[in-house]
Amino acid sequence: MIALRLVLAVSLVLIAGCGASEEPVNVTGEFFAPEEEIEGERSGETIPGIGLSIYRDRIYRGAQSGLSDDRVNGEMEHVADMEFIVEGDRTTGYITATRVTIVNEGGTWVGTGDGTTTWTTGDTQHVHSLDYTLLGTGDYEGLRFIYHVEGIDYPWQVTGTIEPVGG
Repeated sequence: MIALRLVLAVSLVLIAGCGASEEPVNVTGEFFAPEEEIEGERSGETIPGIGLSIYRDRIYRGAQSGLSDDRVNGEMEHVADMEFIVEGDRTTGYITATRVTIVNEGGTWVGTGDGTTTWTTGDTQHVHSLDYTLLGTGDYEGLRFIYHVEGIDYPWQVTGTIEPVGG
């Protein structure tokens, strides 16, 4: 009887611990060009090469499939505000992603991000560097996806981590 109680107690401890403390998982891969861009509202001063200096609610949509963990691949929507500032020959765009969602069969990731895009009059290639934090729902409830995106031309490089929210 004591042995049976011990087996039951150990089993309950093991069952209670399942899924509760998932180890962090590194994510790498590529972020592809969005399939759709919706302009949003524009205002501010005119900046050569981009037009007006302030964007509000600019939307980027598309399927993402280039990441090493399928839990963060799926249909993505990225809503951002941007403000561009010219200082000498350098232009910097400050980007605030007010809503980022990734949806797939397992659930949805929702969050925000921020970063910059920069270029100079001598080198017109835009250098992008952005950081995001998304929280999971559905099968991903209790998980957080923190990632960094950088690049010049698509695809951009992605490095990040899926981890427990409490971790």
